[in-house]
Amino acid sequence: MDAAGRPMAIVTERDLVRAIAARRLNAKAIELGTRSNLLTAYPEDDVYEVFKKMRERRVRHLIVVDKDGLLRGVISIRDLLEDQALKALGEKVWWPPPED
Repeated sequence: MDAAGRPMAIVTERDLVRAIAARRLNAKAIELGTRSNLLTAYPEDDVYEVFKKMRERRVRHLIVVDKDGLLRGVISIRDLLEDQALKALGEKVWWPPPED
């Protein structure tokens, strides 16, 4: 994060594995991750729209920022596999018939 609290990069597990494989054990975190064109979402964004963004960019992590660009969290594809997120996604894609 920069001095104002805005994200500058995202470092994922994949980035760390690649660094270890390349024997870049002394690298700084900022050197390992994505530093440009960071994919972001706002806390109030629809979960389906967030999922679509991630799928389109083929990423497994997305930074959540507020209107000032300050970091508020990170969403991973694993988060979207949780029951509540899957239910919300399913409702956007397919409306099941009412239960008896």
